[in-house]
Amino acid sequence: MNYWIKIIVILIVFSIVSCGNEAPKPENPKDVFILANTSSLKVNDAKYTVNYSFKSDRETFASKLDISLKRDNNAKLKFKVRFKTDGGEGLYDGKKYYFKDDAGKKVFVSGDQIQPEMFISNNWIINAIYMIMLDEDYSEDIKNRKDELVYLADAKYGEFNTTVIQSILPVTENKVMTKITSYFDKKSNLPVKEVRSQTLDKQFITQTFEISGLKLNEGIDDSEFVMTIPEGYTSEVIQPESEPESKSSGAAAPDFNLKDINGNNVSLSGLKGKVVVLDFWGTWCHWCVKAMPKLQNVHEHFKGKDVVVLGISCNERANADPKKFMADNKVTYNSVVLGDKVAAEYGVNGFPTLFVIDKEGKIITSKSGFSETLDEDLISIINKNL
Repeated sequence: MNYWIKIIVILIVFSIVSCGNEAPKPENPKDVFILANTSSLKVNDAKYTVNYSFKSDRETFASKLDISLKRDNNAKLKFKVRFKTDGGEGLYDGKKYYFKDDAGKKVFVSGDQIQPEMFISNNWIINAIYMIMLDEDYSEDIKNRKDELVYLADAKYGEFNTTVIQSILPVTENKVMTKITSYFDKKSNLPVKEVRSQTLDKQFITQTFEISGLKLNEGIDDSEFVMTIPEGYTSEVIQPESEPESKSSGAAAPDFNLKDINGNNVSLSGLKGKVVVLDFWGTWCHWCVKAMPKLQNVHEHFKGKDVVVLGISCNERANADPKKFMADNKVTYNSVVLGDKVAAEYGVNGFPTLFVIDKEGKIITSKSGFSETLDEDLISIINKNL
């Protein structure tokens, strides 16, 4: 994966409490990131708490997780992870994904037709993991970075004495402005707080990750990464074909007005009279990329007809370029950017998620995830509604 989604992972404007002159100002801020990269690769296991918050001009979300993490080179993601929330706990053991829902007294288990990694890699938790444990060496990527890195101060954050570095990225073609601020613990050299702020006109998105109670390389037994079904709970296997029909089918699709990859305004209401396929995706999402050729097939199949395939880019890392990414993948349908608040309005909780909308603006159906017959399924649905 790209270095940006992993070590830099996020940040914004913050309050700094001076730590005094404990350490000299780093001559080159890149050295701080390189040291964090090297230190992260030496982490074999970790326990910590992460507080996550998401804020935009339309919504606010916050969550707290207690995370246990252990390196496992046999796992696709190169680690095992168990996390606990107020409502239950999740587990990725390298082979399966489990989630214990305490309210519903049920344990969900990923089935054979689902890649268990997607429940972690398509979730904000992946950023909190890569802050502490990277899966490969990104030192060369750091050396080649072109953004402006500025040492701000030494600062006290919680139990940590930190070095604070801010990254200011050039304004993109789509006029997205991004600032990233990272707090690096002087003892472990790892980032323990990160914030990313993205703005476009009056729209803004801010994500903050705050780590506390960090314990490194104390030894975590493999038994901690085993999920058992508690007494009184039932289990359910998650399979793509068993996903329920969208509860929003037949409802009016929420309207939106966003900039596309060329800087033009695109609204759903402006597409009335056409069948629209909305694809909530991200450049960071493996299964979204796999779905792109299928959606391109749909786009080409209905060329010249009243059908529009429209991507909605979400949760992008700071230096992402959806326009270039789509061109590199030979995708010619359009996409809008900064779609996080729209995804929330549509109830999207995984990527990719697709909605098919009829000519009157009502939702016909929705689909989550990738399948080899995705294009065939969409073509069949669209033909029935043209």
